[in-house]
Amino acid sequence: SKATVSVLNWTYPTHTLLKLQFLYLIGPIQHTHTHTHTHGTMGARAVLAAACCALASAENHAVIVAGFSGYNMAYSIQSSMNDVWHRLVGRGVPQSNIVALMFDDAKDSGFNPFPGQLFTFPGNDSRDVRHGTVIDYTGASVTPERILAVLTGNATAAGGKVLQSGPDDDVFVYFMSHGDEKVFHVDKEPLHAADLHAAFEEMHAKKMYKQLVFHIESCFSGTVIAGLPDNLGITAVSSVNDTWSAMWNCPHWGGGTVHGVNMHNCLTGVFEFSFFNLVGHSGDATKSLTLGDEYKTLAAETYKVSPWQQQPQFAGDLTMRGELLNRFLGSADNGTAPALGKRGGLAASGAAAFSDSGLVSLYSRYMDAPAGAARSRAAQELIAEVQRRESAAALLAEVASAVPERARGVGGPPRLACHKTAYAAVLAGCPALRDVRVKFGRVVSDACAAYQGDAAKAAAAIMEKC
Repeated sequence: SKATVSVLNWTYPTHTLLKLQFLYLIGPIQHTHTHTHTHGTMGARAVLAAACCALASAENHAVIVAGFSGYNMAYSIQSSMNDVWHRLVGRGVPQSNIVALMFDDAKDSGFNPFPGQLFTFPGNDSRDVRHGTVIDYTGASVTPERILAVLTGNATAAGGKVLQSGPDDDVFVYFMSHGDEKVFHVDKEPLHAADLHAAFEEMHAKKMYKQLVFHIESCFSGTVIAGLPDNLGITAVSSVNDTWSAMWNCPHWGGGTVHGVNMHNCLTGVFEFSFFNLVGHSGDATKSLTLGDEYKTLAAETYKVSPWQQQPQFAGDLTMRGELLNRFLGSADNGTAPALGKRGGLAASGAAAFSDSGLVSLYSRYMDAPAGAARSRAAQELIAEVQRRESAAALLAEVASAVPERARGVGGPPRLACHKTAYAAVLAGCPALRDVRVKFGRVVSDACAAYQGDAAKAAAAIMEKC
């Protein structure tokens, strides 16, 4: 169909607007009559002026969320989202149109060998991605409620900068954190899929975008986008499916360092590493790629690293597969992205599950520590983390026993409403489950299935075992 623009409730083909623009430039139309039809001409010029504004006002907007704190558990979450910010700016997305929410504490950790800096790639030419990033909300101001307020343009609830896109604008949203079934973790608080879907529906009702692309990187992120309506003009890509953990890219396992220093941490996610390799930092790198091409590439590259675990999913409005990727990421090359564009392939030996990030970091630090007091401290920290993991595993096994065996893993409808209510009730009644190592979202899903969507009964059954 031909491209059109709506002006004053009239719909014009874009080629007609070009003709009108020419007429506007040459001035009022003179007729053979003894007078000029001034009112008609001025009305036409007013319509044209509005039309030109409608064509010129289309912009790129973005929301970026790094949803976890700390060095051991969140270094790569924060480094990756800083990198995404710079890539968007480098492609021409105005800084004023980007809202960034990040805990922003990994750079200042005593464990960080480069205070104030963050890196996403190993090597002696790796560049600091934290430098120059404008972050709008940091630390305790990053909450599920504020993220939703930013997305829906609710400045009163957000208390600061929010998404201010309009009906002609394209929006790119990128979330990264730890996760659970149907849950995106904002530190220890859940942002539930039901609330995220509701926010997208509100954005659609408010005409806050023309089309929107949503990326989410977290464990079980496929369950967060599952069931996203296909009539909202939103395409969503998750880093994994509904079963597995997301994976980190951990170059130090293969001997990789940053400027000769072992970071004792994973630098970015496998999904992000694939994304960065694909898009580079300029529109030129992806000028002919579609959203469908992006998904196929990300799925293929992440599958190489963890073929039985990391399987990205595609949801929402699948008719958008043919849209150009640059529409959402920007197509310019401003030369401002500090992270180098593309790197070599991923090494499977350098991958680790998101849920293992703390363990991986502490183990690396222990293995690299010199004999003596430093190694003893590293050993104690590692042992404490192993004990926390064992406690989390035992607690998860206990709460899982609350669900009748016949109802475990049976699937069925998403039951988002039941899951949201029961999950919140269980968290309130059993604070120990706030440890993100205890991924009990699947238990809640099974309980909702066992009790036919009765959230009160599902929560009560689980809390009996807590």
